[in-house]
Amino acid sequence: MGLEYFRNSLVLPPAFTLGPVIFIDDFSDLLKWTKGGTTGDFIFELDPNTAYSDNNSLHLKTRATSAADSDTMKASREAMLFPSKLATFITHFKIGSSYPTFTYFSLWYCDGANTFEAMIRYADVAGTWAYKDIAGNYQTFYTPTIKLYHYAFHRLSLEVDFNTNKYRYIRIDDKVVDLTNKSFYNPAGFTAHDLTAQVDYITGSAAAREMWIDNPTLVAL
Repeated sequence: MGLEYFRNSLVLPPAFTLGPVIFIDDFSDLLKWTKGGTTGDFIFELDPNTAYSDNNSLHLKTRATSAADSDTMKASREAMLFPSKLATFITHFKIGSSYPTFTYFSLWYCDGANTFEAMIRYADVAGTWAYKDIAGNYQTFYTPTIKLYHYAFHRLSLEVDFNTNKYRYIRIDDKVVDLTNKSFYNPAGFTAHDLTAQVDYITGSAAAREMWIDNPTLVAL
């Protein structure tokens, strides 16, 4: 009787150009992400019942007890910025049933003098997408709206140039947006901090809200 050996693998989602993979996380074992946000009976854990591929996803849910408007859950992971200073953050994600929430996807780091923060915001219900500009304001970048299906996985790709402090391309499922002439937020100050990929989930009403992320990937270009 023979023995069968197998190993799960993951096909990287489409990106415009790919270089060294800094990290890819299918959440198959240890949770390597840092939680943040509003304290209370929140959920920040691996979910074996929901996954885009393989075994788990990361389940984020804001507090149920004393829930309030603007409750927040954050998931972040530090990495290294390659000498090219070009990076792409790719992730699959799923948002719960329709309600007013805001989901933020960002790549940022601090060099000890300035913070460099590229951030994309999705407003559920309205279905609007915006980027954080050089002044720290949010500018809508796609019309008509791109409304996401609830309880279905979607894919986002955020490509950033830290040499010019500008966005490059944003991909939302099959939609591609050219933001190469748009500068991102670049305030002075703050302590030096490694390159960080981050997802923030913020409620727009006084109730617990939830989302899942899977296969977050950071690639140097």
